[in-house]
Amino acid sequence: MNVIQNNKELQNLISSMRKENAKIAFVPTMGNLHRGHLSLIELAKKHANYVIVSIFVNPIQFNDDDDFNNYPRTVESDIDKLNSADVDLLFLPSRQDLFPLGTEFATQIHIPEISDDLCGRVRPGHFEGVASVVLRLFNIVKPDIAIFGQKDFQQKLLIERMICDLALNIKVITAPIIREADGLAMSSRNQFLSASKRHEACNLYRVIKEVQYDIHKNYDKFSLLEKNLKKELTKYGFSVDYIAIRSSINLNLPEKECKNLIILVSAIIDNVRLIDNILIDCN
Repeated sequence: MNVIQNNKELQNLISSMRKENAKIAFVPTMGNLHRGHLSLIELAKKHANYVIVSIFVNPIQFNDDDDFNNYPRTVESDIDKLNSADVDLLFLPSRQDLFPLGTEFATQIHIPEISDDLCGRVRPGHFEGVASVVLRLFNIVKPDIAIFGQKDFQQKLLIERMICDLALNIKVITAPIIREADGLAMSSRNQFLSASKRHEACNLYRVIKEVQYDIHKNYDKFSLLEKNLKKELTKYGFSVDYIAIRSSINLNLPEKECKNLIILVSAIIDNVRLIDNILIDCN
């Protein structure tokens, strides 16, 4: 695996790949890799000749300096995992590579509506930070395919909208959520949970999974279902940011005839914010 820290060197290598008429898949990450990330890479390998992974802890998507400073950096073990996964190229850009004018004066990408709802409402500015750094990475790597996980569903839709609106000619492929044995969605943040709260955290998935069976018979009572879900999670020690039943096409409030739904949740336990979702096909 090539490990590249320089934009020019990266683009030279990509040019040589392009001479072979090869397809390039790109998996942007912030590192601290786990099985969920590796599943994205496995999916990428099925759709492309070359797989490029980036690791960059993006300062402009954090609205809390402590959260940014405490985000786990594990580059050496990440490199070992990527080597074992047969990744072709790892890009480790510096802050200067992505923000040559500095983060204070960086060009920002705002995607209306979707950036300001749900996680965007809870974490103001978060999605501007995500979109702004992903666009920079897309412009450097110029992939044919980008892989994003279903767990960050709102982020995935936001990236798809940006690609469409800016005519980037990149296909987004969505990888399913990878879960622990008890159902908790894999996340780099799970390691911050105490043993007792980790045991309780699995209730996040269990509770939203149970309500999916009520949706078919309570189509006109979604707000009541959301309220009951919040009450149930609060009993298990969660502070709930939001629970929402939305259209999985655009995250709008669903119309009566909408058949593609998603239950999304963001909740805090043990000072750790966890997100999860379940897709529901009502056909």
